[in-house]
Amino acid sequence: MSIALANNMPLVPSEAELSSYKIIATIAANNPHWKKLGGNGSEESVVATILSVMLLARELGLSPIQSISGGIQNIMGKFEISARGMNQLIRKHGHQIQVKMLTNDLCKIWSKRKDTGEEMEVSYHIEEAARAGLIKEGGGWKKNPQDMLFARAISRLARRLYPDCIGGCYVEGELQESIQGKAVESIDVPSVAEVNSVEVVEEPVKLLLPSDIDSSEVERYLEISAAQSKVPIEAVRRRAASNIEGFLKFFHAWKEKQSEEIELIA
Repeated sequence: MSIALANNMPLVPSEAELSSYKIIATIAANNPHWKKLGGNGSEESVVATILSVMLLARELGLSPIQSISGGIQNIMGKFEISARGMNQLIRKHGHQIQVKMLTNDLCKIWSKRKDTGEEMEVSYHIEEAARAGLIKEGGGWKKNPQDMLFARAISRLARRLYPDCIGGCYVEGELQESIQGKAVESIDVPSVAEVNSVEVVEEPVKLLLPSDIDSSEVERYLEISAAQSKVPIEAVRRRAASNIEGFLKFFHAWKEKQSEEIELIA
């Protein structure tokens, strides 16, 4: 007996379907916007990441192009779904959603499951965003507070009442905000206690970098990360080497930020 997804599609894609997905992923990898989804790494890694996103979208019930056009983001191997995508997935399954209140300070959402009849009301207040340090001058929380509040509220609702609809994904922006201004956490560096609890092997680690990457800039990024987290640079380097694709994604983001600051000074 074959196992099917909630959307009645086979759990494992057919050979023909997988081949079509690979063709789409290869074409998409040549698009500058979609290439960022793969961390701007090697062509092979970009294609693999885009393909992974599309296969996740298939399981959730989103179209391939919709998923890579902003519907799903890959952040360090974890996935974010846009608030619009979460809203769409929950309603697509026939569940009820009603926005009870939406102001610049508070969003309340009520929902009821179609299958079990479970009801839930969740809210997200602007004070929660402030306590989490999310509100920055000129950022989304200042420019579009209602959209941001809705996104956080529906994410909270989805994780609590509809984990089967979103597959454990985060809402767009949650992962980026959690690592904002924390270069070390972006490459998942362990804490000082974790480093001290294990034996550190002194053998140097060599990062396999693309030919167009300036190794001296990478070394500077590693040094800054190590200093900020107060861990040996080799610990940072080893963790980066274990996820080079994710590391390069945040290295490029850091580099762009440095360029912007230089332009402002100039």
